[in-house]
Amino acid sequence: MHLSQTSNLITFLEVARARSISGAARLLGLTQPAITKQMQLLERDLGFSVLIRDNRGVHLTHEGRQIFDSLGSVFQNLNEVLDRVRANAHAAEGPLRIASLTEYGQATLMNYILEFRRQFPNITFEISYQQEAEIVAAILGDKIDLAVVTQNYSSQGLDSTHLVDERIVLVTRASNRLDIEEPAQLRRIHLVTYRAEDPLLKAFVKANFSNISLATLTIPLMVNSHRSMIDSLLADDLYAAMPWPSVAHYVETRLLRLASTKEFVGRLHLVRSPKQARKRRRIFEDFLMQKSQDSPDPKR
Repeated sequence: MHLSQTSNLITFLEVARARSISGAARLLGLTQPAITKQMQLLERDLGFSVLIRDNRGVHLTHEGRQIFDSLGSVFQNLNEVLDRVRANAHAAEGPLRIASLTEYGQATLMNYILEFRRQFPNITFEISYQQEAEIVAAILGDKIDLAVVTQNYSSQGLDSTHLVDERIVLVTRASNRLDIEEPAQLRRIHLVTYRAEDPLLKAFVKANFSNISLATLTIPLMVNSHRSMIDSLLADDLYAAMPWPSVAHYVETRLLRLASTKEFVGRLHLVRSPKQARKRRRIFEDFLMQKSQDSPDPKR
């Protein structure tokens, strides 16, 4: 359907409602001859009459009544859609405070936020990378709106939604050819971790080497920087348990390699305070959930 035909149908709707050409002309701010011309063009395009004109005004033909009844519901639905879009457009502005674990935030979340801002430039972001305990305290204190964490905190009164599964893999630089499949091998290597009691390494070891304590492992380097961990792996024969998205590029370009067939699949959750009902938060949350579903963690 051409734009002119749509315009003629809208004019027809007003003529039918007003039951007169002159009444529709006043409502639409057009002249009566312009309205008459539009009705003639509409009937020509349709191939049948929709109006009967007599001294008492304008009446609908049988076909015209069918079109009028259908158009009424169509435009009612369209108005409801437009109202929702206007409400969302108004909601899509203002600040949004996001917190995340560093690994996911730097490797994945930041790219999603930049893409989101191209669609919603009037939403401003305050992004922080924190440890999980700090994130939960900030949500409970209403200092952030939405966060990505590893646990479900429904028991603490927070709304929690499963966001994505995340593979945790053991990596080392490509030139280091020692694979780690047995507990004795794990005890012999040197590891770089994000911090003492690193949660990723702890989860990886618990899932694959349950009889080993972190205290028995050799960890000569702890650095709370994702980039510095990568640099350390590239410079020395160290190992690290890291999320696959954080190291995928380095593995695919053969700077790093997977050092074990063993891995651990963890879960990331979106958490927010149930007291908050900011529409812009829900818009971003829906976007993030969709992106996570569209971009599953790649297999080896």
